[in-house]
Amino acid sequence: MVITEVLRDSGVFDLRDQNVEKEFIDGCYDARLEVMDIDSLAAMEICIALEANWDTPFMPEDLLRVGSLQTLVRIVLEAAS
Repeated sequence: MVITEVLRDSGVFDLRDQNVEKEFIDGCYDARLEVMDIDSLAAMEICIALEANWDTPFMPEDLLRVGSLQTLVRIVLEAAS
């Protein structure tokens, strides 16, 4: 799943455990974005990648309003379709 690559490339290490990453891809793992290790640079990189890959415009401050990883995935999928 490309979004896991986006998170990994931006330095968000919550998914570095292969089991957690697989659970996330399977839709079984969800985490609140506010408790993940997303600094301002990582937030900007995620937003740039979302717009570049799925034409989904996000500002860094929008990420915390999204709530969770699975909500972010849902928003991206809806915007892409």
